[in-house]
Amino acid sequence: MKVSEIEITYTHQSKTAGVVKTSDDLYKVFIGAFPKNRIALKEYVYAAYLRADAGVLCVMKVSEGAINESLFDVRGIMQAALKVNAVGVAVCHNHPSGNMKPSGMDIKATNRIKEACSIMGLNFIDHLIISPVKGKYYSFAGETDENNA
Repeated sequence: MKVSEIEITYTHQSKTAGVVKTSDDLYKVFIGAFPKNRIALKEYVYAAYLRADAGVLCVMKVSEGAINESLFDVRGIMQAALKVNAVGVAVCHNHPSGNMKPSGMDIKATNRIKEACSIMGLNFIDHLIISPVKGKYYSFAGETDENNA
């Protein structure tokens, strides 16, 4: 019987996109990934992958959804983390309405990603919900500044 063989490769093309020490640092990484002038149009989900020194390896768009929902593809998030040899994972999505209060689905998705990271031996850094209003976000890690809430 013949069995398919796979080869996994990854070539890092650029220098780190910054170091993440706070939720504000993470916000700056993610906000640059969102399409210009579309953050109030529909929901997007992004994942950031970090090295052991908290340097950002890369950011990946996970999904592009509708006005009030988007898919958190946990399997795809983990697959990419392993592919880039990440040590940490952070996720972010936007609420076009500007209401940054997490929904039940947001909480469930966060818990699923945390659990998957734990199983895979990865650090779950944070999940940010960002607003169309510049500088406004919610941090699941609890680092949200009062001015951002």
